[in-house]
Amino acid sequence: MAGSDSSAGRLSPRNSELDRKGRTLAYGLGAGYVQAFSVCPGGRRVAELVGDTPYGVDFVAMRELPTLRLIRQQPVKVVYAEELACVNASGEQLAVFFSDTAARGRLRRVTPRSATTLWRGSAFYTAFWKHFAYVQALDPGGTTLIAVDVRTGIAKKLGTVSIDGIYQLAPNRVGTKLASDSYAEGSGDPRLVVIDLGRRPIAARTIPMPVDFGDVVWLSDDRFAYLAKDKILVFTSQLQLSARISGWRARSTTVLRSRLVGVSRLGRLLQAQLPSGRIRVVRRLPGEPYVIVSATG
Repeated sequence: MAGSDSSAGRLSPRNSELDRKGRTLAYGLGAGYVQAFSVCPGGRRVAELVGDTPYGVDFVAMRELPTLRLIRQQPVKVVYAEELACVNASGEQLAVFFSDTAARGRLRRVTPRSATTLWRGSAFYTAFWKHFAYVQALDPGGTTLIAVDVRTGIAKKLGTVSIDGIYQLAPNRVGTKLASDSYAEGSGDPRLVVIDLGRRPIAARTIPMPVDFGDVVWLSDDRFAYLAKDKILVFTSQLQLSARISGWRARSTTVLRSRLVGVSRLGRLLQAQLPSGRIRVVRRLPGEPYVIVSATG
């Protein structure tokens, strides 16, 4: 989902929403650039973190699904914020993580009436799953994972993995595993990483990076798709390669059951059926949409 640019005196349809069959339900309009979005539990609302607005003020926007009607806007004071989670169905509780270039990280709970800092420390990223935030705290021994319950503010250290330079971890659907890529500054050695949260102490498995850096999207069967440049590599949670697909040129991707759905820079709606890997162009979307929302209904 993306906000549209109104600085030129016009509003173009750049928000789009799909149903489970990949059909477009609605387009949304708005000012600024959506840095992150989160569908609220129950699938009836979506929260947007909007920056780069013509007014110079960042804000959180709440929209209803499936119409994308704007419900409310709320100014927020954050820096370099790109991670957002909607904690409850009404959207009255949101979690925002932001960090500056010096890794001064903040996890903040935002309600319509207040903003409360739940955690602060040295971190570039956090991963949200349900009402938990898995903060990736920088540690001399590697990366320390801290689980923060956004509802209560209670934080629990899960353990430390001796891997430096882990980018934003993506949780699987049941919140038991996290996956990402890593690159240790100064030494290189790019790798794919899967962290098992079900073990005590937590354990990490890695393999050498097979392609350039990309993004992780978990599938419904505990595999994940690794998206890099024009490739899709599908791995098991044990980091075994199960499929390789070429020609995927989407700049944003979501999962609809066994399909990947994405939008290219030219506004083409793409689909890739897994595991066969067949890629097809569904249609051309108006404007310049760059992220899509998958509705649960």
